[in-house]
Amino acid sequence: WGGGGISVMPGKYYISMAMYAKGEVKELAGPEPFTCKPLDIVSMPVTDPTARENWIKEVSGFSKVAFGAISYASELDGKINTIMQTIHQTPEAPASLMQEAVELDDEMSEITYLIRGISVGPSAEETPPSPVSLSARLSAMSRSLYGNSGDISGIADEQYQILKKEFPVLLERIQKAGKAVDALNDRLDEIRAPWTSGRIPKL
Repeated sequence: WGGGGISVMPGKYYISMAMYAKGEVKELAGPEPFTCKPLDIVSMPVTDPTARENWIKEVSGFSKVAFGAISYASELDGKINTIMQTIHQTPEAPASLMQEAVELDDEMSEITYLIRGISVGPSAEETPPSPVSLSARLSAMSRSLYGNSGDISGIADEQYQILKKEFPVLLERIQKAGKAVDALNDRLDEIRAPWTSGRIPKL
């Protein structure tokens, strides 16, 4: 509808139309095949289409994992908050359990900082020097593809090469935090604590 975005990859596609009503899906038309191919009428044509296509495919797979990790980390953050509230409201909870939760909350704060960076007001230029966040690098990569039919920019590829080195370390920390949340929930079951996010108390 007049908006911009990342161009579809060349290739064969299918289009169909269906109607969903009262719990049923009724096929109305299609699938009809069509082929998408470059028109070669751009001001900055791509010099290596195969390299561009391979780069986009690789980055798309990487981004799927990265954005999944970001969403998972956000879920963990919410779970830890409810765990801390539940521990506080459970007289049987030992002080050591709260200490574990606090340490995990601190770890999630650091992880969130690495994912999102400093929370800014009017402008990012007003913040002090800080590490480039995961979200900022992913955004720089995606922006380079909006409305661009030419070669992949050096900046976009540079961000990707950095992420390939930095992200696995961050992902490992997120996964470790997830296991720690599961362990805390197991401890809460042992003391018959009330509900926490993503956990049903055991009978």
